[in-house]
Amino acid sequence: MAAARKVFIKKGYAKATIEDIIAAAGVSRTTLYVHFDSKFALLSAAVEKMTLESNDAARRVAVVLVSGDRADLRAWIDWALQWYVRNRPMALAAQEAELSEDKPAELLRNYLECLEGWVETWPIPRRTEARMRFELCRLQMHHYMWGNSPALFGEQDLPVDLFTELWWNALIAPLG
Repeated sequence: MAAARKVFIKKGYAKATIEDIIAAAGVSRTTLYVHFDSKFALLSAAVEKMTLESNDAARRVAVVLVSGDRADLRAWIDWALQWYVRNRPMALAAQEAELSEDKPAELLRNYLECLEGWVETWPIPRRTEARMRFELCRLQMHHYMWGNSPALFGEQDLPVDLFTELWWNALIAPLG
């Protein structure tokens, strides 16, 4: 797995080959296929910890949104931006894999399921809207962090403050 992570980080998902991975790991093709039936299965296993951490983060932000504490939302957003920085190389490979493989959006569905405690605070007819609002906010942060924006704007406090304001206004459940 460590060898696969290194190859995916260095080459990305599309350019990484099974040959690259078995060479980096020092194992035979047969040995690799005993444990993983495809390159996608290997990547999925390599990002499992990151996926679990991401789902846990979704559960935590759901609690923050239910409590309605803006300071806690700001603290969560600060943590999330740092998470993007820590996980960027492997997360980009995972995103590339999801886009290049004809796979259903399982990871996104699982992530959204972690938010159900918050979604249930929304009126029933607007719960799909709540999920979509969260997804749009997530994509906004995702795009900001995967692009060159952090290098352009530098200072951490400004993006944290702006994301907090945007997310707060978009995600706090409507009254009634």
